[in-house]
Amino acid sequence: MMDVVEKVSDRIILIANGNIVADGTIQELKDGGTDNLEQIFSRLTSSGNFIEKADALAAAMNDRQTNYPAQP
Repeated sequence: MMDVVEKVSDRIILIANGNIVADGTIQELKDGGTDNLEQIFSRLTSSGNFIEKADALAAAMNDRQTNYPAQP
């Protein structure tokens, strides 16, 4: 999905936890690097708590399955 945003947007604003973490063109956000938009977002919003984040994601997915079972 981020690759589509990268291709069709003139300006991109990245928001994490209600705060703007980046604002500019894709070239400005790349800042001479070769990262794609998803990598840029991940780099800017990563706090290094990967185990905690993975546990939270797994719990959210489990809650979703429990609260919204798959339809036949």
